Amino acid sequence: METVASWKQQARNPIDRYHRLVLMHAVLLVESSGLRPGEVFGLRNKYAERLNDDQLRVTVKADTSRVGRERSIIVRAPFLIEFWLDNAQRFRDPGDCRFSP
Repeated sequence: METVASWKQQARNPIDRYHRLVLMHAVLLVESSGLRPGEVFGLRNKYAERLNDDQLRVTVKADTSRVGRERSIIVRAPFLIEFWLDNAQRFRDPGDCRFSP
């Protein structure tokens, strides 16, 4: 995570900074949940819901799962995921991908 955070700081312009921020938060979700990268990048807003201030329920649909089965995962959402949801996420419609540049 330190390497990804350091890499984010080296962005060349605002667009590059935002793309690096997207990737940093996707890596954080992979690290804190055990989700596969394809599941994270296929995650739609309507399949992630806050349960309380420090927990997020992620539902992986069968079509985005490598094993073809739907499952739900409770993620202890550290402050960086909360920052993404509250301040940085641009595409917030239910059908939008949660981590979309």
